Amino acid sequence: MTKALKTKEERIELRVRPQDKRLLEKAAQAQGLSLSSYLVTRSLHAAQEDAIPVKTYVPPKRDVDLFLRLLENPPAPNDKLKAAARRYQKEMS
Repeated sequence: MTKALKTKEERIELRVRPQDKRLLEKAAQAQGLSLSSYLVTRSLHAAQEDAIPVKTYVPPKRDVDLFLRLLENPPAPNDKLKAAARRYQKEMS
């Protein structure tokens, strides 16, 4: 049984500078694709990346409170932190 071919029903037109078209043609050729196939493939990949919603993390209130408290009143540096700071200063000088 033969599967019916899906036809492309939509068309997109765009205008680019001649040097941009040459670059796109060169990139398409390097990928072994027609210019049209290259543009569709790359555009769809970019669109999928852009369409992914950005996930945000909202920490619990107690973590925010702790973080802000530590920013306002940082603990005194311990011996390991002081030693690390000295090594850093030595390596950067």
